[in-house]
Amino acid sequence: MLRYLVASLAVLGTTLALPSVNQAPNYGKTYTTYLLDNPNIPNANCDQHLLSGGSLSPTSPCLALPSSSLQKRQEVVYRLETICQTSLGSPTHDDVLLLSRVLQNPPFKSRTCADVSPNFTCTTVKRERSASLNYCRPQGRGAGWGQKCEILGDMVALVVKECSWEGRVGGWSRLLLHATGAELGGLAVFHS
Repeated sequence: MLRYLVASLAVLGTTLALPSVNQAPNYGKTYTTYLLDNPNIPNANCDQHLLSGGSLSPTSPCLALPSSSLQKRQEVVYRLETICQTSLGSPTHDDVLLLSRVLQNPPFKSRTCADVSPNFTCTTVKRERSASLNYCRPQGRGAGWGQKCEILGDMVALVVKECSWEGRVGGWSRLLLHATGAELGGLAVFHS
């Protein structure tokens, strides 16, 4: 009967998405985090801070707020979109957390993690046990374009926060200029 139903829906041009016990309940869900000038820091300039390779720590000139905490009058500089793709085949939570911490601390903290692929794909910039991280430069940027590894570590930490399930983590995140939607690069967390 199910085979008949699936075949009938396929004929009508409709696809049937059956839930999988191998995927997290939030698989495919997008979480948005907004970055704005931190009101607790005098003369905070989130834009300049990120362009100079600063981090997203709690004492950063960039205040990171989930969409549920954003006030209507707050001026957003950037937004991070995180899409969860966690399944039983994803890397372990501990390995992804280790990947994030390695990127957030010396010696990687001050380095640039760049996409060096010649054909605008992505470059695997770091592996930690079962966890791998690809960085993808924005369209129109040449090979070698990148972000500070510390910022990518912060972005990986957001993937961990939003996408953990059954001891696994998988997903991707991209940084966008809020006013125009211009993408400034993205990353993917996947199994090595």
